[in-house]
Amino acid sequence: MSLPHTPFAFLLHYIKQFNTQFFFLIFFSFFWALNESLFPYFLKLLVEGVTNSSLVDFSLKNFQIPIIGLTLCWVAMEISMRLFGVIEVYLYPQFRSRMRQDVFDWVKDQSIDYFSSNLSGSIGSKIADIPKSSHRIVDHFIWYVIGTALLFFLAIVVVSQASLIFGGLIIVWCSVHMGITFYYLDEVQTKTSDHYESLAVLNGETVDIINNAISMKFFSRIDFETQRLKKFQETEITKSQVSGWALQKVNFLRGFVSLAFMFATIFMLLKGWQKGWLSLGDFPLVAMTSFHLMGMLWHMSLTLVDMFQDIGTLKGSLSLLKHQHSVQNKPNAVALEVDKGCIEFDKVIFGYSNREPLFN
Repeated sequence: MSLPHTPFAFLLHYIKQFNTQFFFLIFFSFFWALNESLFPYFLKLLVEGVTNSSLVDFSLKNFQIPIIGLTLCWVAMEISMRLFGVIEVYLYPQFRSRMRQDVFDWVKDQSIDYFSSNLSGSIGSKIADIPKSSHRIVDHFIWYVIGTALLFFLAIVVVSQASLIFGGLIIVWCSVHMGITFYYLDEVQTKTSDHYESLAVLNGETVDIINNAISMKFFSRIDFETQRLKKFQETEITKSQVSGWALQKVNFLRGFVSLAFMFATIFMLLKGWQKGWLSLGDFPLVAMTSFHLMGMLWHMSLTLVDMFQDIGTLKGSLSLLKHQHSVQNKPNAVALEVDKGCIEFDKVIFGYSNREPLFN
């Protein structure tokens, strides 16, 4: 058995095994984006209908299109999201299980030298992190990246009905916002990978110390191991802070750009109302669509950073698969059958320095 040891190839290898389920997850996520973009449009029609009608000829029949549109959007989204959740319930446990089993089978066939030169706690931590990080990466990509990308294109179409100015504002803001995100992604991923490696070593050392607790108590080594562990703790803290500051720098720049976009949108709404080229219904249409997209794009950009942090974690964990098996069975090798076990001591001598052996 051979497994890919790069994050993209590894994820694609397992996505192909569940391609039908993932197709429907992507399909149902589109309905969420449709609801979020069309809901403000039908609300605009409702507001303009109320504005243009009088109390004398007021009738619900005049609002059939916006009411039916709002209802259908919401019902379609609810049904799709419930189906989305049902698929997730059955898909992801199998998705994680197959990964975990394959990686475990790969590692268990390594040589004795491999296990003697690698901490068992670190190996176990990496095996556990592979399915967890893979699940988060795929789930975030489907739910936030694909859904928000569709919402972005639909939002441009919807707000451009009020004025092309608002569509242009969204394009400029999104371009700058995502440009900042992608510019710093490599730095965030690199520093996250460094932090993960230090955390994996710390976890491995902790597990191994606990596993040997009885021996340490016999030989009074508890205090020594406590002091030794502090060195790994300090390394993990330092690298965690470096990784955190890299993320905060990105957030500060994106926050400044988002604030500018918000004030520009409000200014143009007021200007359009003053000049008479915006209707009252355009206010909820543009404001809801723009600010909701701003919140979703912020969420997506934060999710992208989380995704690349998980990719860094997955990349570090997949280092397990880079160690080729030094000892391999022949094809169609016959399984060993052990009928009974036996331990024999032959020519064993034990003693201290030049003294008489304690036993011979």
